[in-house]
Amino acid sequence: MAVARRSGIGVVEQRPARRAVLVAVQDRDGAATSPSLAELRRLADACALAVAGVVVQTRARPDPDTYLSAGKVAELAVTAAVVRADVVIAEDGLSARQTRALEERTGVPVVDRATLILDIFDRHGHGSGVAPLCGVDRMPAVVLAGYTNAGKSALLNRLSGAAVPSTDVLFATLDPVVRPVRANGHAFALADTVGIVRHLPYRRVPAFRSTLDALRHADLTLHVVDAAAPDALDQISAVHDVRREIGAGHLPELLVLNKVDIARPAGLTALRRTFPDPVAVSARTGAGVPALLRAVVTRLRQVELGAVP
Repeated sequence: MAVARRSGIGVVEQRPARRAVLVAVQDRDGAATSPSLAELRRLADACALAVAGVVVQTRARPDPDTYLSAGKVAELAVTAAVVRADVVIAEDGLSARQTRALEERTGVPVVDRATLILDIFDRHGHGSGVAPLCGVDRMPAVVLAGYTNAGKSALLNRLSGAAVPSTDVLFATLDPVVRPVRANGHAFALADTVGIVRHLPYRRVPAFRSTLDALRHADLTLHVVDAAAPDALDQISAVHDVRREIGAGHLPELLVLNKVDIARPAGLTALRRTFPDPVAVSARTGAGVPALLRAVVTRLRQVELGAVP
Protein backbone atom coordinates (compact mmCIF):
# COMPACT_ATOMS: atom_id res chain seq x y z
CA MET A 1 0.00 0.00 0.00
CA ALA A 2 1.31 3.43 -0.88
CA VAL A 3 0.17 6.92 -0.01
CA ALA A 4 0.10 9.66 -2.62
CA ARG A 5 1.99 12.84 -1.80
CA ARG A 6 2.21 16.00 -3.90
CA SER A 7 5.70 17.43 -4.26
CA GLY A 8 6.53 21.12 -4.39
CA ILE A 9 6.46 21.14 -8.20
CA GLY A 10 3.03 19.57 -8.43
CA VAL A 11 4.08 15.98 -9.16
CA VAL A 12 2.32 13.23 -7.25
CA GLU A 13 4.86 10.92 -5.68
CA GLN A 14 4.27 7.56 -3.97
CA ARG A 15 5.67 6.76 -0.58
CA PRO A 16 5.18 3.56 1.42
CA ALA A 17 2.43 3.71 4.02
CA ARG A 18 3.42 3.33 7.64
CA ARG A 19 2.91 -0.24 8.84
CA ALA A 20 0.87 -1.31 11.82
CA VAL A 21 0.38 -4.51 13.77
CA LEU A 22 -2.99 -4.97 15.45
CA VAL A 23 -3.24 -6.76 18.78
CA ALA A 24 -6.33 -7.90 20.68
CA VAL A 25 -7.48 -10.02 23.59
CA GLN A 26 -10.70 -12.01 23.22
CA ASP A 27 -12.52 -14.03 25.83
CA ARG A 28 -13.62 -16.78 23.43
CA ASP A 29 -12.55 -18.11 20.08
CA GLY A 30 -13.45 -15.55 17.44
CA ALA A 31 -16.97 -14.89 18.70
CA ALA A 32 -16.64 -11.16 19.19
CA THR A 33 -13.24 -10.11 17.98
CA SER A 34 -13.62 -10.42 14.20
CA PRO A 35 -16.06 -7.48 13.67
CA SER A 36 -14.14 -5.40 16.18
CA LEU A 37 -10.81 -6.12 14.51
CA ALA A 38 -12.31 -5.40 11.10
CA GLU A 39 -13.37 -2.03 12.44
CA LEU A 40 -9.90 -1.46 13.89
CA ARG A 41 -8.45 -2.14 10.42
CA ARG A 42 -10.68 0.57 9.00
CA LEU A 43 -9.59 2.98 11.71
CA ALA A 44 -5.98 2.25 10.82
CA ASP A 45 -6.74 2.83 7.15
CA ALA A 46 -8.38 6.16 8.01
CA CYS A 47 -5.08 7.08 9.66
CA ALA A 48 -3.09 6.08 6.52
CA LEU A 49 -1.68 2.97 8.18
CA ALA A 50 -1.26 -0.34 6.37
CA VAL A 51 -2.06 -3.33 8.59
CA ALA A 52 0.87 -5.70 8.17
CA GLY A 53 0.11 -8.17 10.97
CA VAL A 54 -2.41 -9.23 13.61
CA VAL A 55 -1.79 -10.90 16.97
CA VAL A 56 -4.78 -12.19 18.95
CA GLN A 57 -4.81 -13.94 22.31
CA THR A 58 -7.76 -15.82 23.81
CA ARG A 59 -7.94 -15.26 27.56
CA ALA A 60 -10.53 -14.13 30.10
CA ARG A 61 -9.07 -10.64 30.49
CA PRO A 62 -5.94 -8.69 29.52
CA ASP A 63 -2.87 -8.97 31.70
CA PRO A 64 -2.83 -5.88 33.98
CA ASP A 65 0.90 -5.37 33.43
CA THR A 66 1.64 -6.39 29.85
CA TYR A 67 -1.83 -6.75 28.23
CA LEU A 68 -0.77 -10.12 26.76
CA SER A 69 0.88 -13.16 28.29
CA ALA A 70 4.67 -13.34 28.16
CA GLY A 71 4.56 -15.78 25.26
CA LYS A 72 2.19 -13.62 23.24
CA VAL A 73 4.25 -10.51 23.95
CA ALA A 74 7.24 -12.33 22.49
CA GLU A 75 5.15 -13.28 19.44
CA LEU A 76 4.08 -9.67 19.05
CA ALA A 77 7.69 -8.49 19.20
CA VAL A 78 8.71 -10.98 16.50
CA THR A 79 5.76 -10.03 14.29
CA ALA A 80 6.54 -6.33 14.63
CA ALA A 81 10.16 -6.96 13.72
CA VAL A 82 9.40 -9.20 10.74
CA VAL A 83 6.94 -6.77 9.12
CA ARG A 84 9.02 -3.75 10.16
CA ALA A 85 6.07 -2.20 11.95
CA ASP A 86 5.98 1.51 12.71
CA VAL A 87 3.30 1.17 15.36
CA VAL A 88 1.33 -1.42 17.35
CA ILE A 89 -2.39 -0.75 17.81
CA ALA A 90 -4.31 -2.42 20.66
CA GLU A 91 -8.04 -3.08 20.36
CA ASP A 92 -8.63 -2.36 24.06
CA GLY A 93 -7.80 0.65 26.16
CA LEU A 94 -4.29 0.43 27.58
CA SER A 95 -2.94 1.71 30.86
CA ALA A 96 0.32 3.62 30.92
CA ARG A 97 1.98 0.55 32.44
CA GLN A 98 0.73 -1.77 29.71
CA THR A 99 1.75 0.68 27.00
CA ARG A 100 5.23 1.08 28.43
CA ALA A 101 5.71 -2.68 28.78
CA LEU A 102 4.70 -3.39 25.19
CA GLU A 103 6.84 -0.58 23.82
CA GLU A 104 9.88 -1.84 25.74
CA ARG A 105 9.43 -5.36 24.35
CA THR A 106 8.53 -4.49 20.75
CA GLY A 107 10.71 -1.44 20.26
CA VAL A 108 7.93 0.51 18.48
CA PRO A 109 5.27 2.96 19.63
CA VAL A 110 2.09 1.40 21.02
CA VAL A 111 -1.34 3.06 20.96
CA ASP A 112 -4.87 1.91 21.72
CA ARG A 113 -8.12 2.32 19.78
CA ALA A 114 -9.14 5.56 21.52
CA THR A 115 -5.76 7.17 20.83
CA LEU A 116 -6.02 6.17 17.18
CA ILE A 117 -9.46 7.80 16.89
CA LEU A 118 -8.11 10.99 18.43
CA ASP A 119 -5.25 10.96 15.91
CA ILE A 120 -7.75 10.67 13.05
CA PHE A 121 -9.53 13.76 14.31
CA ASP A 122 -6.26 15.66 14.67
CA ARG A 123 -5.40 14.81 11.07
CA HIS A 124 -8.74 16.07 9.80
CA GLY A 125 -8.79 19.19 11.92
CA HIS A 126 -12.01 18.38 13.80
CA GLY A 127 -11.77 20.20 17.06
CA SER A 128 -15.00 22.09 17.55
CA GLY A 129 -18.58 22.09 16.47
CA VAL A 130 -22.03 23.47 17.04
CA ALA A 131 -24.85 21.35 18.36
CA PRO A 132 -26.96 20.47 15.31
CA LEU A 133 -30.27 21.48 16.88
CA CYS A 134 -29.19 24.92 18.09
CA GLY A 135 -31.78 27.43 16.96
CA VAL A 136 -34.24 24.78 15.73
CA ASP A 137 -37.09 25.42 18.11
CA ARG A 138 -40.14 25.99 15.90
CA MET A 139 -40.79 22.33 15.10
CA PRO A 140 -40.24 18.93 16.76
CA ALA A 141 -36.66 17.68 16.66
CA VAL A 142 -35.84 14.17 15.44
CA VAL A 143 -32.24 12.98 15.60
CA LEU A 144 -30.62 10.07 13.77
CA ALA A 145 -28.25 8.02 15.87
CA GLY A 146 -26.51 4.74 15.25
CA TYR A 147 -23.33 2.77 14.86
CA THR A 148 -20.95 3.99 12.19
CA ASN A 149 -21.99 3.08 8.64
CA ALA A 150 -25.47 2.01 9.72
CA GLY A 151 -26.79 4.22 6.92
CA LYS A 152 -27.87 7.32 8.86
CA SER A 153 -26.81 9.84 6.22
CA ALA A 154 -28.40 7.76 3.46
CA LEU A 155 -31.63 7.69 5.47
CA LEU A 156 -31.42 11.45 6.07
CA ASN A 157 -31.16 11.93 2.31
CA ARG A 158 -34.07 9.58 1.67
CA LEU A 159 -36.35 11.25 4.23
CA SER A 160 -35.49 14.87 3.49
CA GLY A 161 -34.26 14.93 -0.10
CA ALA A 162 -30.92 16.31 1.12
CA ALA A 163 -27.56 15.58 -0.46
CA VAL A 164 -25.47 14.70 2.57
CA PRO A 165 -22.37 12.62 1.67
CA SER A 166 -23.20 8.95 2.21
CA THR A 167 -20.04 6.86 2.04
CA ASP A 168 -18.49 3.83 3.70
CA VAL A 169 -16.10 6.02 5.67
CA LEU A 170 -15.70 6.18 9.43
CA PHE A 171 -16.82 9.50 10.98
CA ALA A 172 -18.13 10.85 7.66
CA THR A 173 -20.77 12.88 9.57
CA LEU A 174 -19.00 15.41 11.76
CA ASP A 175 -20.36 18.73 10.59
CA PRO A 176 -23.81 19.60 11.96
CA VAL A 177 -26.54 18.58 9.50
CA VAL A 178 -30.20 19.52 10.00
CA ARG A 179 -32.93 19.24 7.37
CA PRO A 180 -36.69 19.98 7.50
CA VAL A 181 -39.02 17.09 6.73
CA ARG A 182 -42.73 17.19 5.97
CA ALA A 183 -44.81 14.03 6.25
CA ASN A 184 -48.51 13.30 6.68
CA GLY A 185 -49.33 16.94 7.37
CA HIS A 186 -46.61 17.34 9.98
CA ALA A 187 -43.18 18.99 9.92
CA PHE A 188 -40.09 18.20 11.97
CA ALA A 189 -36.38 18.97 11.96
CA LEU A 190 -34.22 15.95 11.18
CA ALA A 191 -30.58 15.96 12.34
CA ASP A 192 -27.72 13.54 11.79
CA THR A 193 -25.04 12.67 14.35
CA VAL A 194 -21.58 11.16 14.23
CA GLY A 195 -21.50 7.37 13.94
CA ILE A 196 -20.62 5.55 17.13
CA VAL A 197 -17.83 2.98 17.40
CA ARG A 198 -16.58 0.86 20.26
CA HIS A 199 -14.52 2.74 22.85
CA LEU A 200 -15.53 6.09 21.34
CA PRO A 201 -13.66 8.86 23.24
CA TYR A 202 -16.47 11.36 22.73
CA ARG A 203 -15.67 13.34 25.89
CA ARG A 204 -12.24 14.22 24.50
CA VAL A 205 -13.32 15.47 21.05
CA PRO A 206 -15.54 18.57 20.84
CA ALA A 207 -16.85 17.52 17.42
CA PHE A 208 -18.14 14.30 18.95
CA ARG A 209 -19.66 16.05 21.94
CA SER A 210 -21.41 18.70 19.87
CA THR A 211 -23.21 16.27 17.57
CA LEU A 212 -24.03 13.75 20.29
CA ASP A 213 -25.34 16.55 22.48
CA ALA A 214 -28.25 16.79 20.05
CA LEU A 215 -29.50 13.46 21.42
CA ARG A 216 -30.18 15.07 24.79
CA HIS A 217 -32.40 17.71 23.20
CA ALA A 218 -34.27 15.55 20.72
CA ASP A 219 -37.99 14.91 20.92
CA LEU A 220 -37.35 11.54 19.27
CA THR A 221 -34.24 9.56 18.38
CA LEU A 222 -34.25 7.33 15.32
CA HIS A 223 -31.75 4.62 16.24
CA VAL A 224 -30.59 3.37 12.84
CA VAL A 225 -29.24 -0.21 12.84
CA ASP A 226 -27.34 -2.01 10.11
CA ALA A 227 -29.58 -5.06 10.08
CA ALA A 228 -27.14 -6.83 7.77
CA ALA A 229 -24.23 -6.58 10.22
CA PRO A 230 -23.33 -9.89 11.91
CA ASP A 231 -22.79 -8.04 15.20
CA ALA A 232 -25.90 -5.86 14.99
CA LEU A 233 -26.90 -6.64 18.58
CA ASP A 234 -23.49 -5.56 19.88
CA GLN A 235 -23.70 -2.37 17.82
CA ILE A 236 -27.11 -1.58 19.32
CA SER A 237 -25.67 -2.09 22.81
CA ALA A 238 -22.76 0.26 22.05
CA VAL A 239 -25.16 3.00 20.94
CA HIS A 240 -27.35 2.51 24.01
CA ASP A 241 -24.27 2.71 26.24
CA VAL A 242 -23.31 6.10 24.79
CA ARG A 243 -26.89 7.39 25.04
CA ARG A 244 -26.95 6.45 28.71
CA GLU A 245 -23.55 8.02 29.36
CA ILE A 246 -24.61 11.37 27.89
CA GLY A 247 -27.90 11.37 29.79
CA ALA A 248 -30.18 10.52 26.87
CA GLY A 249 -30.88 6.87 27.60
CA HIS A 250 -34.35 7.52 28.99
CA LEU A 251 -35.55 9.64 26.07
CA PRO A 252 -37.92 8.37 23.35
CA GLU A 253 -36.33 6.12 20.74
CA LEU A 254 -37.58 4.40 17.59
CA LEU A 255 -35.45 1.50 16.36
CA VAL A 256 -34.97 1.52 12.57
CA LEU A 257 -33.65 -1.66 10.96
CA ASN A 258 -31.86 -0.43 7.84
CA LYS A 259 -30.45 -2.39 4.90
CA VAL A 260 -33.27 -4.94 4.93
CA ASP A 261 -32.68 -5.41 1.21
CA ILE A 262 -29.41 -7.24 2.00
CA ALA A 263 -30.01 -8.48 5.54
CA ARG A 264 -30.37 -12.20 6.28
CA PRO A 265 -33.93 -13.20 7.25
CA ALA A 266 -32.63 -15.01 10.32
CA GLY A 267 -30.86 -11.85 11.47
CA LEU A 268 -33.97 -9.75 11.01
CA THR A 269 -36.02 -12.28 12.94
CA ALA A 270 -33.55 -12.22 15.83
CA LEU A 271 -33.64 -8.41 15.99
CA ARG A 272 -37.44 -8.34 15.92
CA ARG A 273 -37.60 -10.88 18.73
CA THR A 274 -35.20 -8.86 20.86
CA PHE A 275 -36.61 -5.36 20.33
CA PRO A 276 -40.30 -4.40 20.27
CA ASP A 277 -41.86 -2.73 17.26
CA PRO A 278 -38.84 -1.84 15.10
CA VAL A 279 -39.41 -0.33 11.66
CA ALA A 280 -37.65 -2.10 8.78
CA VAL A 281 -36.41 0.02 5.88
CA SER A 282 -33.89 0.24 3.09
CA ALA A 283 -32.46 3.73 2.69
CA ARG A 284 -30.98 2.57 -0.62
CA THR A 285 -34.22 1.39 -2.24
CA GLY A 286 -36.77 3.38 -0.22
CA ALA A 287 -38.56 0.25 1.00
CA GLY A 288 -40.36 0.85 4.29
CA VAL A 289 -39.80 4.62 4.28
CA PRO A 290 -43.53 5.55 4.16
CA ALA A 291 -44.14 3.30 7.17
CA LEU A 292 -41.20 4.92 8.97
CA LEU A 293 -42.58 8.42 8.37
CA ARG A 294 -45.97 7.34 9.71
CA ALA A 295 -44.29 5.86 12.79
CA VAL A 296 -42.31 9.07 13.37
CA VAL A 297 -45.42 11.22 13.20
CA THR A 298 -47.26 8.86 15.56
CA ARG A 299 -44.41 8.91 18.08
CA LEU A 300 -44.11 12.71 17.91
CA ARG A 301 -47.83 12.98 18.65
CA GLN A 302 -47.30 10.69 21.65
CA VAL A 303 -44.40 12.86 22.80
CA GLU A 304 -46.55 15.97 22.53
CA LEU A 305 -49.27 14.29 24.60
CA GLY A 306 -46.76 12.87 27.08
CA ALA A 307 -47.84 9.33 26.18
CA VAL A 308 -44.53 7.89 24.96
CA PRO A 309 -43.84 4.55 26.69
